Amino acid sequence: MSLKPKKGIHIQSITADDFKGIAQFFPDIPFQLCQFHQQQTIRRYLTRKPKSDTARTLKKLADSILHWKKRSLKHS
Repeated sequence: MSLKPKKGIHIQSITADDFKGIAQFFPDIPFQLCQFHQQQTIRRYLTRKPKSDTARTLKKLADSILHWKKRSLKHS
C-alpha cells in the first residue's frame, strides 16, 4: 500500500516523530527522525557517565543535536 501526493505537490523528504510506519507509505521518499528522537535513540545506548573516549564523544555529539541551527544543516 502506498499513498500518492496530489498533482503539483512534490515531497522531497519526511521528518517525523518516532512514527517510522509513515515511511512505508512513501517508500521512495527519504525519511528521518526529528532531532529530539535522533538524540533519544543514541542516548538509549549510552550511560549517563560514559567511560570510554568514544562513548563520551558520542554522548557529546548526541547532546549537541538539539542545538544545531538550520543554517548549519544546509548543504553548501
